[in-house]
This record gives sequence, C-alpha cells and structure tokens, in this order.
Amino acid sequence: MCNFMGACSSGKTTVRVLTYKVPVVSISGPSSRVIKRNAELSLFGSGRTINCDNTSSSLNMVYSWSIFDANGVELPKLKSTSKSPNIFRLPPFSLVVGSVYKVLFSALDTQTGQA
Repeated sequence: MCNFMGACSSGKTTVRVLTYKVPVVSISGPSSRVIKRNAELSLFGSGRTINCDNTSSSLNMVYSWSIFDANGVELPKLKSTSKSPNIFRLPPFSLVVGSVYKVLFSALDTQTGQA
C-alpha cells in the first residue's frame, strides 16, 4: 500500500473467524463518576450477542458484577442490592470517602458458554 507521497509499506495481520457469538457488554453513562457518600450508586449494564446478519439478541444472557479497589483487589462484601441482574446498586454510605473503585460487568451467553 502506498500513500499520497509515494511512500510504500506492507504488513500482515491474522483474521480469526469465530464459529460462535461473543457477548458485547456496556455500562450506561460516563465511564467515570463521582458520587457523594450519602448517595446511592446505581449502574445499569446491558449485554447482547451480535449475529452474522447484524441482528442482536440478549436472550440466554447471565450477568455478573464485581467491584475492585484502586489496587485491583476485589471487594466481595460490596454486593448489589438490586434484584435485577443487570443493575448494580449500592446503598448510601457503602463506599469510603476519597476512594477509587472499579466496577466490572460481565455477561455469559448460556447457549454458547462464551463470556
């Protein structure tokens, strides 16, 4: 391939065609949030698989949430109070002032076993 100045180069890459669908997940809203200690933390996640015909499906999805401190240590005592598996909710006063947390949202497609 050559650019407009006549400089040319080549490269190669590997393309892997999958025979299964891999879930795509997202958490609604900004990727970074600041909340007051007396406020509830509420996050909404969604997961879906994209089919070959570019349609998507959220059927057969099982969701899970994990929360970690700034050093990457999981905090299993901080569990969501939401009954909905795609919502992560912590009541007021659950988090420590001045701390940074990372929240991981995962989806498993029970039909394919892919996460």
